[in-house]
Amino acid sequence: MRRCERGAVKTPQPVSMETSTARLLLQCVAAVITIVVLRTHFAPRHRAGPAAASSACALRDTLQRRIATEAHHSIPHSTNEISLYFWFRWHGSRRAHHPNRHSTIECAGGLRCVLNSTDAAFPHADAVVIWVGARPERRCLPPKLPGQPWAVEYTESPAYYPELWDAAFMRQFSLKVSYEHDSDVVLTAVHPLVEGGIVPPARWVHARPRDARTAVVWLASNCDSKNRREALVRRLGAALPPTLPLHSVGRCLHNHDADELQPKAGAWTDGDDASLRSKLALLGGYAFCLVLENSIAADYVTEKLFHAFAAGCVPVYYGTRDVSKVLPHARAAVQVLDHPDVPSLARELATIAATPGELQARLAWRDDAAAVDAWWRRLRNATAAATTATKPQHFCSVCEAVRAVRARDPGRRLPPSRRPPSSAWAAL
Repeated sequence: MRRCERGAVKTPQPVSMETSTARLLLQCVAAVITIVVLRTHFAPRHRAGPAAASSACALRDTLQRRIATEAHHSIPHSTNEISLYFWFRWHGSRRAHHPNRHSTIECAGGLRCVLNSTDAAFPHADAVVIWVGARPERRCLPPKLPGQPWAVEYTESPAYYPELWDAAFMRQFSLKVSYEHDSDVVLTAVHPLVEGGIVPPARWVHARPRDARTAVVWLASNCDSKNRREALVRRLGAALPPTLPLHSVGRCLHNHDADELQPKAGAWTDGDDASLRSKLALLGGYAFCLVLENSIAADYVTEKLFHAFAAGCVPVYYGTRDVSKVLPHARAAVQVLDHPDVPSLARELATIAATPGELQARLAWRDDAAAVDAWWRRLRNATAAATTATKPQHFCSVCEAVRAVRARDPGRRLPPSRRPPSSAWAAL
């Protein structure tokens, strides 16, 4: 409303009161229409609310009726062809946006992987892949058919999807596709298909800017964490000395504006993501960067840590203790959970900042090309990132896992995801 009032003040004079009021009314109506159109156009395509739930339930009922009308239902058992039905990933509110829901991929070793999410394909699919990111699946899972194993897929922490910690829920599945290292198909933060734009070491920023700030930077937009990271930021900012300020440059707890977040031309190729370039340029201008996961869960280490490595700042990591599995060097990161309280953490950061030799020692591992290469190859081999770098290769690996479990352990049932001892740092 205030915008409309300011617009009315700027109307050229002389203007009658009736004309000004009418013009003001038209401006307000146009603004409302514009907002509605923009919200409709840019609204998320999938919402995990009641509408999405009813959509999943309706699809479940449709498939149930289809199965009931097929008198001679049987699951195929070909060893050369595996068909996958992706539950709700290409259904529900996303259905209209995926008109081509059928494709065939020729995999290595003569295996043919068929992706078919049409209703008619469900009764005959070799396996059903259930994406936990669509919340309604908890209540409206598809019909469970004999001889048709289920694979659970997730890339987010169980802190947001607690059913993954539930033994009864996980017993429904025979295969797991996730970031957890014991998954049948692993998708960690170093995998090319994982969102976040992983930067290989060959393209890391090695020259630190001359105007690098002796400060701590945090970039985040989600202020609804499950591990109280917002409390950590507030208390750490208050505990740090004035010579080592904490700059929160994202939407969450914002206290500092960063021009570096504006996409700028750089030395990278045109195919690189501009927002990632600006993020690394920002992080590289600081001595320390907070790498705070949104939750604590087994093996849950996101791309934030690897972006810090690529940028050249010392990461201050808060998340799972499993991060030790992926660190290139024992001192490559300052681990929050190693400290008894926030003042202890603040003292360590202040000491490192005041000791140039110590700060450089924390970053020295990045200049050992042989060690970095060995570490990177080890990470990629552990996740098969090199052999499943494309979506077709990834789907082939899922089909291969289905074929293997059907041949070796058809009655396999998954245990729940490992639950950490605590959901947040005890000091918060």
